[in-house]
Amino acid sequence: MRVLATDHFCWSGDDRGKEAAFDLAREPTGLVVDDDDIDPMKVDSAKIGKYDVALFLGASNHLKRAFYCGMELNQDDSHRFSPIVPTVIGMLKTVGFRRSEHVLRPESTARAIFYAWK
Repeated sequence: MRVLATDHFCWSGDDRGKEAAFDLAREPTGLVVDDDDIDPMKVDSAKIGKYDVALFLGASNHLKRAFYCGMELNQDDSHRFSPIVPTVIGMLKTVGFRRSEHVLRPESTARAIFYAWK
């Protein structure tokens, strides 16, 4: 199984986070996970190959061209978009996922975890 981890937003600057933190978390697990500092909007299977697992964690709200209404979340100019559950389900269907499930996070009903299968 091939797994790719990427977090261009954090790993590419402004001291928001460091790839070293990911390496520190990955090391004791012994998991084989490739990593790449690539902008998610520029992911191309012709360039990076194909992977068995794709996780889009906490990234949809940073999309530059998705339903932007001119108001940032918490005055953070990188937070442009927070979709509601039906919107995410529709987006998953649009890109070819035949089945999806979600769970609202107990500490915040404004956040959810989605699982999807092709």
